[in-house]
Amino acid sequence: MQPPSLTMKVYKLFLDIYYDNFGTFGNVYHSLGGVYVQFENMPAHQKKLLKNQFVLRFVSFGGNFNKFMLLFVSGMKEFEQEKLMKMNGKDSWVIANLGVVTADLPQGNNMADIPATSRYHHTTDVQFKEISDEFVTTRQNQLCTEYGLRVKPSILDRLLRERHLQTSQDVYYATAGKFE
Repeated sequence: MQPPSLTMKVYKLFLDIYYDNFGTFGNVYHSLGGVYVQFENMPAHQKKLLKNQFVLRFVSFGGNFNKFMLLFVSGMKEFEQEKLMKMNGKDSWVIANLGVVTADLPQGNNMADIPATSRYHHTTDVQFKEISDEFVTTRQNQLCTEYGLRVKPSILDRLLRERHLQTSQDVYYATAGKFE
């Protein structure tokens, strides 16, 4: 889809998600875990500022990550298709995609569908296909254990994203230097 006018401004946004399950941000904002969003295409010196980490929602104890993220994913799907919006009173073309997903270790990685080993390789696609093609549930589970993968994809897999950019580092390391 092309912008309706060559003079219209185009905004391309990449959103990074940090899933914090009782980690660093929990001590700063709230004792509950939460999901925080940051604009990836923000200048590096601004990314370091805590005020530029936006709370998407707090996660209740024992909450289901897929249900929790359903509203966010449906909104992001609209922006993946490009959207006409008013920005500063002028029509603008807005496109948004998911950037990097970072989560606490280890349970946060499981909920955000990031392998704890931080491994993603082109052969992983073949392994996902092998798991999904298997009809016997116990064999699916064996393959998942063998490959270190999940039976069901995360809700975030519904969004366009570059799986090679995902990281399994703890949110503490992702925010190093931001609390000076």
